[in-house]
Amino acid sequence: MEGDKKVIIKKVPDSGVFADLDSRLKKINSSGVEFIIFKVGIDIVNHLKNDVKDREQIVRRVGDGVPVYLLTLSDEYTKYSIYIVQYEACLEINDEKLLNKIRHADFIDVLERSDGECFHMADDGLHYQTPSGMHTKAFLRLADAVHSFGRMDRISYWMLTSINSADAVLFDNWSLASLVLHSQSILGKHIKFDCLHQHMNFNAEDAQKVAEGLLGKLKPSSTVLLLVSVNASGGHLTSLLDMCRRIRPDVSFQSASIYQMPCDKEFVPADITFCELTSPEMLSYEDQNCPFCKNGDEILSIDERYYYPKQRKENPVSLPARYVDINSDIRPHLDLLGRIDGAFCVHRDDPNDEENPRHHAFYVDVTKLVNDEDFISAFKEKISLIERERGIPDVIISPPHEAAKKMLEIVSKSWSSRLVETHDLLSLTQDEEKALKVSQHICILDDVIVTGARIDRYVRAIREKLKLDTSVFKYLSVLIAVQRGENESCVEKLKDGALSRKNEWSSELYSVAEIYLPNWGKNECPWCKEANIWGEVPPPFDEPNYYRTRIEALNSSHSSGISEDPIVKIDCNTKVTLGSSSPLADLGAREMHVLFVVAVALQRMRFDPDGRKRLVRTLVNNNALDVTNTSLPCGEETNVFKRFSEPLIQACLLRCAKPSEWSSDMLRHGIPLLVSTLRDQSSINILLLEIILYLKRRTYCSNTARELEKIYESFALELDDPVLALLKTMMK
Repeated sequence: MEGDKKVIIKKVPDSGVFADLDSRLKKINSSGVEFIIFKVGIDIVNHLKNDVKDREQIVRRVGDGVPVYLLTLSDEYTKYSIYIVQYEACLEINDEKLLNKIRHADFIDVLERSDGECFHMADDGLHYQTPSGMHTKAFLRLADAVHSFGRMDRISYWMLTSINSADAVLFDNWSLASLVLHSQSILGKHIKFDCLHQHMNFNAEDAQKVAEGLLGKLKPSSTVLLLVSVNASGGHLTSLLDMCRRIRPDVSFQSASIYQMPCDKEFVPADITFCELTSPEMLSYEDQNCPFCKNGDEILSIDERYYYPKQRKENPVSLPARYVDINSDIRPHLDLLGRIDGAFCVHRDDPNDEENPRHHAFYVDVTKLVNDEDFISAFKEKISLIERERGIPDVIISPPHEAAKKMLEIVSKSWSSRLVETHDLLSLTQDEEKALKVSQHICILDDVIVTGARIDRYVRAIREKLKLDTSVFKYLSVLIAVQRGENESCVEKLKDGALSRKNEWSSELYSVAEIYLPNWGKNECPWCKEANIWGEVPPPFDEPNYYRTRIEALNSSHSSGISEDPIVKIDCNTKVTLGSSSPLADLGAREMHVLFVVAVALQRMRFDPDGRKRLVRTLVNNNALDVTNTSLPCGEETNVFKRFSEPLIQACLLRCAKPSEWSSDMLRHGIPLLVSTLRDQSSINILLLEIILYLKRRTYCSNTARELEKIYESFALELDDPVLALLKTMMK
């Protein structure tokens, strides 16, 4: 791998004596050895400085003029020192090149002792694409070399001085945790640390969240060590440094790479590189210069979270319109809700939660629905159905929030049932408890089901606290305005659990509308992420209209959320509607309606029963949204941007799909395709800022940012424009 260099490195325990060194030396065959190095404590060095006989014994045992060196680490863990053992003396050598050579040999030996387990070599006709986007024939996964205490100890030994001088350590994958923890154990000190959940270029927003959590705990003037296991071009490390410096400009940073890979371009080195690899087979290339791609070799992706070659190659899949088209089971519900003003909104804290309201990326406001005649008509049909099947309920249980109260106003026109308003049935009056215990039919009324937790609490209290007499209590009806769980299994879980046939009464769930939406809170909300991105840019002195309007909307999550203009546009006064001939929604569908249609379609795709079509990225099922095929007939097209070519839908796709769900070719093919469609003011207005925000969420480095800057220039302020400021952070 690294040639035939033969350097022997042995460690003597810190508490060891000369006899321990001598016993190890006896077993060494010095034939063909360049030099021998012993890692020892300072006591052995002092012993050999004063003991001529033992020095002579070492030289005699080795013979043939092979040098023997002693390597020590100061008690303060600040300095490595080298001593050469000779007949005449044991002398300290100030030779930085020799120290680097010893360290290099130690790290190479760790790899060689793994018997190739840490090197994943691609077969003929294949090559790897790393999470950083580089292409290579061989991938090094350090964690697969650290399979023993000895190997862990050897690597940690060289990290001690760097970690000792740091107040915190941020590293790039959890396989390094054992090295950091072992180093802390040796140092006898506690140092704050955290790790990226996945490669930063794959999910920059998650990396920022991790970094903010760690760096926020530090005092000014602290020192942070940024540690990566393998460095190729240096782009990943540079992006990580830039991000951390923006978060904490009052903190100093030092970067370190355990292994430096050879690269086809001039790489950006870390401040500290423990071992440089030079083997041609380890060379990595940028995609446009990749000889394997030019040769037609197939690409295998390295998983961005676990850093293993994925068991299956990436399988590009398209978004089928059948999830939401005119023939789907869900389309009537989407059309009913989508045309009602304010029914769909995004980025909203739930007003029905009294304490610690949940944040919803996607929210359905039932208070708006119950003012619409079509919805009221559908709601009354469910009321009539319950009455025909079960009779009028004796008691209605309902949470005391505004949406449920408005639903009760409609119900009360048909039923004169006793009302019990409560969040959990745990604090009832005597009259309420008595009414429930003599009821034959109880109805639970609520605005939405997301997870079914509230229904589960109600039923558990009925079963365990009230312990209703089942010779009297026969029927439980659950009436919901909108069932908006993540998938069909939400209802199935309720039926198997709270509404199970195992109960001694009959249960049934009735809902007016049923759609499937991501249950995303603040950490996953695309609008929260947008707010964080704009937060990185200093407020401009002269704010553009769209910027001022957008910031106000993003700050409204605690009140009304965003009920109009969910995508960000340069001209915020333009109302965008859907054109004709789209299978997703009818002509004239409003922006929010289209956004929810896309969100529902993607959500159904995430849970498609057919694993081959499911949108899921794991080691064994690596399906990603296709952005590569560009020449198929319209009916067979799998490229989502070619299949759904209207800018409004494309903008909604960028907003609603996670960055990790796009094909690894998104930056190489998908974004350039979208940029090529920005030919008129209308498409630029709808799509340009969404492309910029996507790139910012996905990666901090993109050549496309320069092209986007040129497109945006005609809209920019003369000075201090926030979008130009954002683009500049992506062009470093």
